[in-house]
Amino acid sequence: MASLVDSSAEHERAFLDDPPSARVSSRRLGDSGPVKLPAIRSWSRRRRKRSGQEARSTIVIGRVDPEPHAKLRIDRPSEIHVMNMPPVFVDHDVVVPLPTDGELTEAAKAILRAGAPLNVSRMFAGTEDMFKPIADLIGAVFTASGIDVRLRELIILRCAKKLNSAYEWQANAVMAKNVGCSQEEIDAMCADGPVTGLDQRIVEMSAACDELCTDATLSDGTLARLIARYGNTGARKYILTISWFNMLSRFLNGCRVQPETQDNIGGRTSPV
Repeated sequence: MASLVDSSAEHERAFLDDPPSARVSSRRLGDSGPVKLPAIRSWSRRRRKRSGQEARSTIVIGRVDPEPHAKLRIDRPSEIHVMNMPPVFVDHDVVVPLPTDGELTEAAKAILRAGAPLNVSRMFAGTEDMFKPIADLIGAVFTASGIDVRLRELIILRCAKKLNSAYEWQANAVMAKNVGCSQEEIDAMCADGPVTGLDQRIVEMSAACDELCTDATLSDGTLARLIARYGNTGARKYILTISWFNMLSRFLNGCRVQPETQDNIGGRTSPV
């Protein structure tokens, strides 16, 4: 059952260790440094040793609300959600490692060199014979005609929020700005409830993302609005786009792809 954890003094006695066993920091690409929130107790209660010292879990948040008493919601032992905030990175004991160059074919390395040097691309490269078709699909999603690039980036962010994919948010919060999305639009994708208060096209597309992410289908009303606005072909393309970023977020979460440690996006508007 989900519970709310308030970082106020009243709740610190119940949820904080002294000294703390977990550290929460906040970082966004381009920030000068982390903005620290109060430490929270390690909910896994597992103790790991690193160089003879107790390991500390680090959670990286994509953007920070200046409110000092941010609320955290813990749904499962392995995840933490910040209300109306981007998804967060959580340390895990088990991850799928990124393949080394020595483990990749020359063809896979050539595909990697053609795009942004991102951890997600390298993880896909480790799927061997599946990598080329996946790379082709990614290229199609990011170059499809008739797709509004701003809507595409907001779709990515909304799926990342709904599926708690911190990696997907980290990369595409940058690309969203690069294609012209406003900070207000990016922030709106963090809503725990329905997205409101923006251009109607964004509101409708966000609703489609929410339904496909949570219900694995679309309501008649949402589908009718997509068809009316974009036509049958456009509706197919947008549904495929949302579906792809559903799959991508689940792949990232399942493999536990680690965050980028430097800005590998720059001025890019796509990873290809």
